Amino acid sequence: MKIEAVNEPGFNFFFYPESRAEVKGKVTDKDGNPVPFARVRFYELNKERWVGDNTDINGDYTVNIFPVNEQGEYDLYVSGGDDKFTVKSINGIKYGDRKKINFVVSKGPKIKGKLLNLDDKGRQFGVVVQAIGLTKNGEEDDRQQHSRMSDLEGEFTFSNL
Repeated sequence: MKIEAVNEPGFNFFFYPESRAEVKGKVTDKDGNPVPFARVRFYELNKERWVGDNTDINGDYTVNIFPVNEQGEYDLYVSGGDDKFTVKSINGIKYGDRKKINFVVSKGPKIKGKLLNLDDKGRQFGVVVQAIGLTKNGEEDDRQQHSRMSDLEGEFTFSNL
């Protein structure tokens, strides 16, 4: 349902059936402090679809999933800024489930580098550098592709991979 006010901003309302899967929980840092406004995202592996929510001021979130994929497999990504991140995979989400999943976020992996000319006398700026994730089988994972462009000094950084 969409409700619009004439000459005013509108609102989108989503109504989910009781058969939806509902996941809620809390995002905290390693010291147990809530992480407000963190992004909580569920990635549906088979349909390449994202669902998610942001945490409130107390670090609480609720995600409604509808329709639920047949395998019930999702990758979960939580980001609370540059130094607060976590990733986890879950299986077995079914229609009608009500689950609680709490996350503890911490500093994620970082890759830094510098591109040099072969003679080591100059820098390579404006070069696109890609980091591509691998599956457990060692194959490229198209869902985890990250690109950065080298700066004027030829440097690049990937944070929270």
